[in-house]
Amino acid sequence: MKGIAAWIWIISSVVLGLLVIVIGSTLLMNQYDLTQKQLAVDEFSDFYNKVKTLCAEGGIGEIYYYKISIPENVRAIYVANASDKLPPDTVSQLITKSRSSIGNYLLLQFFDDTLPKSGQLDCYVNFTYIGNPSLQPTLQSLVSRLSGKSPVYNFLIFVMKTDYKLLFINATETIGLQNPTVFTPTITTAQPTTSTTGFPSGGV
Repeated sequence: MKGIAAWIWIISSVVLGLLVIVIGSTLLMNQYDLTQKQLAVDEFSDFYNKVKTLCAEGGIGEIYYYKISIPENVRAIYVANASDKLPPDTVSQLITKSRSSIGNYLLLQFFDDTLPKSGQLDCYVNFTYIGNPSLQPTLQSLVSRLSGKSPVYNFLIFVMKTDYKLLFINATETIGLQNPTVFTPTITTAQPTTSTTGFPSGGV
């Protein structure tokens, strides 16, 4: 009987130990996810404030470069014409192919959020989709996983005010956070018809 009791005690201890490990790991993962999400929100807020300032106060022809790092739990950062507009279902492919859209709201959506976070801008923006690329592995994601880290996608962003009420923003995925070399921006999607003020037809 003593032998059976000892085995029961050992098994109970192992099960309890496993439960502690599982619960502890879950809590750590949740905390990590919250930290990554907050970092992404901070990056987004900083970028939004810079774009908003350039929309409102920048002069035509003004240019600057911006670097942004996006963790794996971000689905996309993009522009649209409404604060609750979701990105296209194929947004990961649009990110991989460096496609762009036009809108006067800058939005951020996480994979586990129903609605995006958004901020309204005082001008229209032609902006390349950025975020988590298609599920096909990239060099950057492979390097991160081999080093035991979750992938972080780095983008170099070129911002130019092309009209009183229009910004052109082109983003290029980079390895690391290297400085720009020779960079020639190109618009990857057809722009809508614009008026002489730079607004899409129909105004605001």
